[in-house]
Amino acid sequence: MVKKYIQKYCLLLFIVLTLISSTTYSAQNVGDFRSKGDGLWSSNSTWERYTGSTWVDATSGQFPNETNSAWIQVQHTVTVNSNQKVLNLHLSAGVDSDGGGCDAGVCSSFLILGSNSLEIYGFLRNYYASEGTTPALGNNDFNSSIGVSQSQIESDNSGGIIVKGTSRTFVHEGAWAANHNSFRIVFDVGNEDIITIANTFKARRIVISNGTINSSTNRLSADGGGVSGSSGVFTIEDGGKLISNRTGASSGLQVISKGSDSACQEFRIEEGGTLELLGTNPYIAAANIHNEGCVIYSRSGNQTLLQSNSGGIDIETYEILKLAGTGVKTLANAITVNDSLVIEESAITNRNSFTLSFPSTFSLVFRGNVAQTTTEENWPDLSIPNLIIDNSNGLTLHESKTVTNQLILIQGNIISESHLLTIDADGTIDGGSEDSFVSGPLAHSGNGEKYFPIGKSEIFRPVYADITGSGHTYSIELIDGEPIGNPVEPIIVLSDLYHWQLESVAGSLSSGSIRFIYDPDDIASDDEDIRIGFSSTVNGDLEELSTLDNSEIGEITVSANPTGVYGLGTIIPQSTLPLVWKSFKIESQNQSVLVNWETRFEKNVSHFEVLKSEDGGRIFKKIGRVNAIGNSKAISHYTFTDSQISNSRNYYKIKQVDIDGSASTSEIQRIDLGIVTAPKIWVTPSKNLFIESLDSKSSVRVQIFSSTGKVVFTTNLNSPNKRDKYFQIPLNTLKGGIYWVILNKNSQTLKQKIWLAY
Repeated sequence: MVKKYIQKYCLLLFIVLTLISSTTYSAQNVGDFRSKGDGLWSSNSTWERYTGSTWVDATSGQFPNETNSAWIQVQHTVTVNSNQKVLNLHLSAGVDSDGGGCDAGVCSSFLILGSNSLEIYGFLRNYYASEGTTPALGNNDFNSSIGVSQSQIESDNSGGIIVKGTSRTFVHEGAWAANHNSFRIVFDVGNEDIITIANTFKARRIVISNGTINSSTNRLSADGGGVSGSSGVFTIEDGGKLISNRTGASSGLQVISKGSDSACQEFRIEEGGTLELLGTNPYIAAANIHNEGCVIYSRSGNQTLLQSNSGGIDIETYEILKLAGTGVKTLANAITVNDSLVIEESAITNRNSFTLSFPSTFSLVFRGNVAQTTTEENWPDLSIPNLIIDNSNGLTLHESKTVTNQLILIQGNIISESHLLTIDADGTIDGGSEDSFVSGPLAHSGNGEKYFPIGKSEIFRPVYADITGSGHTYSIELIDGEPIGNPVEPIIVLSDLYHWQLESVAGSLSSGSIRFIYDPDDIASDDEDIRIGFSSTVNGDLEELSTLDNSEIGEITVSANPTGVYGLGTIIPQSTLPLVWKSFKIESQNQSVLVNWETRFEKNVSHFEVLKSEDGGRIFKKIGRVNAIGNSKAISHYTFTDSQISNSRNYYKIKQVDIDGSASTSEIQRIDLGIVTAPKIWVTPSKNLFIESLDSKSSVRVQIFSSTGKVVFTTNLNSPNKRDKYFQIPLNTLKGGIYWVILNKNSQTLKQKIWLAY
């Protein structure tokens, strides 16, 4: 009995394994087509169709499309009489592994395109099998010695193959023979999709229309026959990208050429197209070059920029040139960069005694997350038209530099402590934030209001100055440290966080005004008490300057006494109690609320009472008392912990009590425990904007503004369920540069800057 069950089990196991093996390696799937003989692609009489168990004649209207694989059998010719589609295309090269065994010396199958196109959504390869049989997709589906040859695919030079679909290996190793010089091939897949070419590849015209082609170490040949330089066009269009790791100048080692030792007629990179090179010493053989796109050198290691051979010409003009990866990127000849030179991460430029030229519209871009430093190689002249900083770890100047047109701050600081950065009279600045400012002196030349996005360490305190003069240039720097000099009454307290220093660099300064931007926490919270102290020398006493405009908390405008030190101070009005508040903050801490406050000046103060409201701020109750220092002209720190938390929303204020019993209270602060943070916003290098799900049924309005304030995109977002983790918005129609994303939900507004890659 046991033996009987074992025999049944073994038989069942054999059947299951046979079915699995058949499913894995079978070449036939339900709906596959194979040719019966010569005929038209769109005629059912040309095809047999697989039912799952056998091949039957195709019925009316049945022929291969993008969901079917097609097998053109040995010695059969199929003519594409209109534009057609197919999933996988198999062309027979004979009945045995040598491509032989056929009658009358004809072993191949043939595809006639004429002026039509065939879209392929899967792969294209040769196979060998006798007529009436199709092989398993195992070791004998193709052979490196019998790849698809030129004679098997014919056109009138206007027809061709269009590669569609998603990421995959389109041509496997050995699946493509040489001399395909009679038709064109177009790669047109999705923006994020990658087509891998695992074989040296040739066609009369090769076009990358959309998506990425990774040719690895394989050569791509654009060859229409004839002598060197007379035929063959390779084009990378807007949205297309080629990645190549091929390197060398000897026979057949070029990234792109016509043949092993000859040049194709033309190599084109259209605006929006990209060529990324990973080879150590890449070469291109082309008689004509049209370059309006982006060329990236991204090898992790030393790399020489493109050179030409075999009768081709050098790429001497770049629109967008990116130097990425690591190592030294060496110029092979003098070049001109029209649009931008992008230096990413730790790549280093070696001009190798060649000239690096650029026009008045040129931009020098530093990008990445590894700290960078300018060099004589990547910034050989004292001035540059446009400078863009997009590096979270910042850029250090190697010498004093001038920006003649525009400075754009996206992320990361410009460190100029040792070398001055100057903006020309007609130059402008875009950006400036706590994440991106000039750390050190920044200079402007000429009259008119000038913007100084300056800071120190993690402090960003910009300045707007309008100072007149004659042929003048002046710098302003934020100095982080002890206050300079002593305040002169009526100023009694000077901020100990920082001060500003204005210096004349050239020409003469006369008069004007300066608008300082500060944080109310830097000093007393009462805006009416704030003053600017000025000293013409570093160690002099700071005297009060008249206030011109104090309309907004966080800004103060004063008459300028050019060249000197400016400090933020306060006075004590006679009508108030002798106490100056510096700060009052509350924050959650575990299951408690931490109450912190500071004073800058105290006179005859007895104590402080901490008051709390749990009914929306209507009734406050005393929850604690903290004794005061009493008399002090220095900053005094106080803290209190509220551990009795029962509501998610609470209000707090501090009552100051004088020794004679008089009292006053601070402003009211509110805290919402467990408040939801703002949604995260980020953008990918492929220009896709992602917005974290807002987890709300209410509509959120999204607007995108250009750096000039123009609305370029508007939409409404909804998050009806918690399965939506984020929203994706494609922005590939927008040009590279700075944009602002504005989210409006009910009465709340979130504003964030984004940067779209060039």
